[in-house]
Amino acid sequence: MKKTAIFDMDGTIIDSMPKWGTVIEDYFKDLGIVFDDDYKKSLIGLSMHNIINNIKTDFGLSEDPNDSYHNILGLMLHGYINEFALKPGVIDCLENLKADGIKMAVATATPEHIAMEALKAKDLIKYFEFVQTCDNINHHKNDPMYWKKAALRLESDMPNTVVFEDALYCIETVSNLNGNIIAISDEASFHDEEIIKSLANQFIKSYDELDYDIFK
Repeated sequence: MKKTAIFDMDGTIIDSMPKWGTVIEDYFKDLGIVFDDDYKKSLIGLSMHNIINNIKTDFGLSEDPNDSYHNILGLMLHGYINEFALKPGVIDCLENLKADGIKMAVATATPEHIAMEALKAKDLIKYFEFVQTCDNINHHKNDPMYWKKAALRLESDMPNTVVFEDALYCIETVSNLNGNIIAISDEASFHDEEIIKSLANQFIKSYDELDYDIFK
């Protein structure tokens, strides 16, 4: 069976994680709400909806949480269209895999409508069979079913799938499913780098470093 490929988007295809790391804090700072370090830690791992609801409760946010959510996503969409660069070498990698007949998909936690616009803005949609998001599959990325369903949609299974990821929690989930892992270096996951390296089949700083033998 020829291997298939699943790509995360943020921090893996598009260099957008620095903005994701600050956009919520910056948005609420403009509304006069400032988080201390302990409060920031309490938000780690929560969905954006849950973060905003917690802020509303804890700080008496007057703005409707749905408005906050859409305003923050609007800032990210502007970034995808006007600011964020692609990861080095990613286009050549996608072209090479496409030429070799490798089926590819995107699997991201970014909401579907934003992910689609981001990929269209970068002219990347043409490489992928589908774009799977947490909201269109009803599983989070730390749920094994998220990855199993993506592989199945590519008419494959996890041992015959190569996953391109930068986030440790996703890499751990894929590793437990016996998936093949190409870990992409990213500033946002630098503190997890040693663990990531221990779990990955390859750890690369640029797609130019990719060893395509993993697809054989």
